[in-house]
Amino acid sequence: MEEQKVQPFHEVAYVHTDLDGAGCTILFRLAHLGVPEGDDTWRLFNVENSEIDTLVLTHLREGRLAPDTKIIFGDICARKRTLQKLLDAGIEQVQVLDHHKTNLSALDVYPNSIVWVPTEEGEPLESGTSVMYQYYNRLYDKEHGNMFPFSDNGATGTLLREFVELVRLYDTYEWKKDNKREAKQLQVLFQLLGMERFTKKYVVRFSHLNDLPDGVVYPMISAEDMEFVSRRIEMEEKSIEDFSEDDIYAISYQGKLGALVLNTRGANINELANSFLTKHPKYDFLVGFDLSGSAGFSFRSTKDNIDLGRDFAGKIGGGGHPKAAGAIAKPELVDHIVDILYDYLSEHGRVPYGT
Repeated sequence: MEEQKVQPFHEVAYVHTDLDGAGCTILFRLAHLGVPEGDDTWRLFNVENSEIDTLVLTHLREGRLAPDTKIIFGDICARKRTLQKLLDAGIEQVQVLDHHKTNLSALDVYPNSIVWVPTEEGEPLESGTSVMYQYYNRLYDKEHGNMFPFSDNGATGTLLREFVELVRLYDTYEWKKDNKREAKQLQVLFQLLGMERFTKKYVVRFSHLNDLPDGVVYPMISAEDMEFVSRRIEMEEKSIEDFSEDDIYAISYQGKLGALVLNTRGANINELANSFLTKHPKYDFLVGFDLSGSAGFSFRSTKDNIDLGRDFAGKIGGGGHPKAAGAIAKPELVDHIVDILYDYLSEHGRVPYGT
């Protein structure tokens, strides 16, 4: 039997796995609403920083990426050498929509991309979702003379703009300044539902809002969902309140004092790090390592004299911002890392939780 030839993607998006990545996922799916998803139309992949290059190069090698394939990177980006391989293969329709300083080098290969990193104090902070939202508005204005569908469309437009702003506020941590708890609530709902259920819920919501009778207001989070969200936040706040130096392991890296956390007790790493580092300013950064799940490192800091994305996560295949970054340990290193941690902590009389 003759082997069936692999069909290249017509359009493909590579998007991060956090709330900001979920926002990008929702926007991309809204932009393709009504177009059946398939190998010869469009595809979307939610992917970690440590996996993005491997996935893109695999698709290139398998013939899924062709010179006429349109590629979008949302809130994530392949490394410069991978982008160069795409360009060398004749793929010119590549758009990077990002806000991480570690991905500015993408502009060297695809200069029309958008990597929004403030260069002066006071410039607005963006998220991958807000960058993609602005991109689609400009794209539709240029090609169709109007805004991205759903952007200025009654109840849908209002709620979508609010959604984009809440994601931006949470991802940039600006929500803390004005105690915009709606942003935190949206993040918790994302944690509870997971990527697929969360994005599907909001794609359906945004695509049907204008079917509601006049005057009916659709909340960002339903009352039913809010019951679970509120309970989760209460539990998380209690865990953070009880967290102390007894729950961390002091480490030193590049002359900086860090706090290693192996068990967050269900608390969000952003909230935990902000609280702990504020209470204990002698620590320059906090790093969480997930022993049981994805074997991921999450780096957080509140200080200005540190670049976690470049000097910490970037060194092990990850990326991110100066004060918030992450990386996934390569599978072949996970067992080795766990053995080192176990030996070290056992020697100091403390065994990692769950081992």
